[in-house]
Amino acid sequence: MSKLLKLLPNFLAYQEWIKKAPLDSDEYYRTFQASESRLFQYIIAADILWPEFIEIEGMYIHKRQMPYDWEAWVKKAREDGLSSNEMEALLNHIHYETLFVQDPEYDTVSDEVLTTLANVICEMWKQKLKVVFPEVEFEVVYDPEEHIFYTRALREH
Repeated sequence: MSKLLKLLPNFLAYQEWIKKAPLDSDEYYRTFQASESRLFQYIIAADILWPEFIEIEGMYIHKRQMPYDWEAWVKKAREDGLSSNEMEALLNHIHYETLFVQDPEYDTVSDEVLTTLANVICEMWKQKLKVVFPEVEFEVVYDPEEHIFYTRALREH
């Protein structure tokens, strides 16, 4: 069983489902997944786990995080003294709670659950960036204190 599946007992939905499941405990995880998984959930998860990154003006940006008016945003950021690394980290940061704004269990899960899942997301982003931009080395970080992720290219300052 994967380290992620071992986290399921932390969730109320799983606990409630177990009460109704007349199965041997070895079958719980697989049966829970089969009964509760929905295709739309996988589409949403794939967009989070394997997002689109684009290169623009030598920066590598999470496409969903692109400012509407790129030129104006970059001009203002440069006027404010931001480096390319700082702009990438700023644009490419995602607050964990914004991914789960409507999840009633978000505030009840342990930091262990959040950190384990965050590490998986970071690893997926690293792999995606390596596939799309094999010549560039990236830093992908999860800050457990702030509950944010960000990525940026490693380059000379």
